[in-house]
Formats: sequence, C-alpha cells, structure tokens
Amino acid sequence: MTKDIYQILGENIVLFRKKHNMKLETLAKKAGISVSFLNNIEKGKRKPTLYSIEKIANALDCPLTSLLSYKSSSRYLPENAKIIFDIIKLLNKKSIEQKKKILEIIKII
Repeated sequence: MTKDIYQILGENIVLFRKKHNMKLETLAKKAGISVSFLNNIEKGKRKPTLYSIEKIANALDCPLTSLLSYKSSSRYLPENAKIIFDIIKLLNKKSIEQKKKILEIIKII
C-alpha cells in the first residue's frame, strides 16, 4: 500500500520533533496550533493547509520540503536524521553554483 502525502507529512514531523527532543505540546505552542490538531496531523488524520505546514516547519527549523519528502520518512533512520538535517541546513546557505559543486563532490565520494 502506498502512503499518502499526509501520512508522510505526519511521520516526518514526528521524526524532526524527536530529533529536537521536542514534546508534542512544545511544538504545537511554538507553531501556534492546537495540540489536538498537531496530534492528528502526525497521525495522518488531518489535512493541514500549506500555511500550517509552514508554521510547523519554521517551529522545527527545517525546510518545508523536508516535511513533505517521502525520502525523509522512508530512508532516514533516526540516528542519521541529525546528520542529514545538518547537511540540509548548511546547503541552504550556499549559492546554486556552490550546491552544484558540492553535489559533484558527493557523487565522487
């Protein structure tokens, strides 16, 4: 069975929340949404707006795309999540030319 985008979103929020050792209540408060709404998002039972997803991403200090990526929930083990997250944060600060060079280096190693 294929996961839908809302299940993936929920799993990724949990992954990033746990990476930050953040409780559900803490994230909800930081994102400005209710605990029950966040809980239902994490379970894939609610379909948040893009605005709500953006608020959650900002509260988790992660790119919005990371919350919507199937790769985040299916490939990243919890012990790798911090490393992947740190790499993404560093890459976001680089120019497109620098990102292309970094990609070529990664392909070589």
